[in-house]
Amino acid sequence: MKKRLLFLLTTLLLLACVPTPEEETVYKKNTEELVEIALSVESPETEPSYEAPPVLHITKNCDVGRANVTADIDADVVLPNTNRLPMVHIRQGTFSEDLLRRVVHVIGNGSKPIEVFPKSYYQDIANHLIAQRDSGELDKYDSVDEINRAIIEVLNKADASPDEPVYSDRDPVTEHDSVEAEPGSVLLNDGFWHSNYCGISTVGTIFTMTFTNRYIKYFRDIQQCTAFENSYNFKNPLEIAQPMIDNGRIQVTMPMRSIEDAEREALRVMDELGLSDDFALCHARLAPLMRYAEEAQKNGCDAAYEFLFTRVVNGVAVTYTNDRYSNGSYEGTPEGVVAPEWNYERVRIYIDDLGLLAFYCDSAPYEILEITSPSVKIISVDDAVARFEKMLAIRYASQLSRDESFEKQFHVTEIRLGLTRVLEQYADGQAYLVPSYTFFGTMRLWNNIYIPGWEGEGFDGTTAILTVNALDGSIIDRNAGY
Repeated sequence: MKKRLLFLLTTLLLLACVPTPEEETVYKKNTEELVEIALSVESPETEPSYEAPPVLHITKNCDVGRANVTADIDADVVLPNTNRLPMVHIRQGTFSEDLLRRVVHVIGNGSKPIEVFPKSYYQDIANHLIAQRDSGELDKYDSVDEINRAIIEVLNKADASPDEPVYSDRDPVTEHDSVEAEPGSVLLNDGFWHSNYCGISTVGTIFTMTFTNRYIKYFRDIQQCTAFENSYNFKNPLEIAQPMIDNGRIQVTMPMRSIEDAEREALRVMDELGLSDDFALCHARLAPLMRYAEEAQKNGCDAAYEFLFTRVVNGVAVTYTNDRYSNGSYEGTPEGVVAPEWNYERVRIYIDDLGLLAFYCDSAPYEILEITSPSVKIISVDDAVARFEKMLAIRYASQLSRDESFEKQFHVTEIRLGLTRVLEQYADGQAYLVPSYTFFGTMRLWNNIYIPGWEGEGFDGTTAILTVNALDGSIIDRNAGY
């Protein structure tokens, strides 16, 4: 709570420096006012939300009012396939048993949970440790003797294990590993349940699958799972590595199959899961299988393809960004009550030459309570650009104040109109999907002397620099959720 108060005080101090009221950014929006704005259209059922601009590309050098900051826009404007944008009242949902069973069948190959791992499982671990020892990179081990002892221990387990896996009759959909009640959580009555199991994939590897009432995770090979999740559940390596790949400083071994063929595979998975009608493919891109850019510069890396899907409501997609969740609170909330962490709803599918490599459903499906308005009036893209130019320095004030001698850079490469989640005031687990303009691009706000060839961040295409609420021009802080 103290951290939240400090944030609000800092925001007020920053706003005190802004010369005119219309330039004030709103980090803490009263959602009742947003609803009033949404309902202010006389005939929302028939009137369009906006008129498409005559030119769907914007080029502009921005004046952000800071001597050591440059910002420019050279961006396509991406619009929905409809000019009627809704405002939608939602709440946090849960996965249905039917969906989880489809995941077991489609993603998990219908495999029963493994109770006793086979000999090959431990042999693979031993082979990895042997290769690690021979490379001279001992990682967590302090000496060659220590890693040799670990190899012997694993080989002994292999000798004691059966040739084939032994399966259990446990139902991973209903028999959870743990049920915990979390104070302050909207899931308090249901608890937080967690179910993890391993099975045999379609290509014979041992996969790992995790079900919770908040997310689903699958990876095809348990031996590689940790390294993969370190790359893709924290920061996409493309965010900083794309320029190094483009100029040949990182050698990537591409999949043999085309990205178009991999996309068909990803769409097939979504269709068999019954998610095709509610989700749209937002991005398709390379997925280099590396943990660290400097490591990949030395050794190169393999790659898969990544396909990103987000929820669609009334033909308008929720905009995909790298922001994983929001967990803000509002002024006036009773002392000690903070909105629980709430992941953004999205699906990530990774495809390589063998097929499905990984599947992540990052949040349980939103439950739509009401279409507050099927067609709200929004500000123009030109007005959104003006708000971006005025508010950029305020949004990044703390970063821009560091090392005044270093020139900070922003490059906007795409402006996308879609829906963004705004938490409902005083109603944990409820929110509104509101129209927004999201400015994507690259940033260089500090020097990174540790990664040779580093040019900044945001090269993955889903790094949001700023999000403008299309209802009133306020700035939405996605991490806070308002």
